[in-house]
Amino acid sequence: MLEDSQRSELHDPTVSTYEALKCSLHFVTIDTLYDVSLGMYDLELAMFIAFESSKEDPKEYIPFLNNLKKLDPNYMKYSINMHLKRYELALKYLSKDSTNNKFEE
Repeated sequence: MLEDSQRSELHDPTVSTYEALKCSLHFVTIDTLYDVSLGMYDLELAMFIAFESSKEDPKEYIPFLNNLKKLDPNYMKYSINMHLKRYELALKYLSKDSTNNKFEE
């Protein structure tokens, strides 16, 4: 049975994002984590994961993520889903885009 001090360590809310990322890498690749963070539309987390990856080139992911931040939310989700090859979801968000001038794509 765990003592109170051990229990509090297991449920410590101060575990850093970096520590959680390191732990997650025992189960999945950094590319998978990056794609999942994009798929959750969490651009800050995607930036953090890409920054921690030695494989990602900042010249590629920083402009990509910054451009996504500038978009209308539905068009951003469309763009992310196209990037992730989730075409049905992309079409769903394209149809919800309030600017309605993206159908040329």
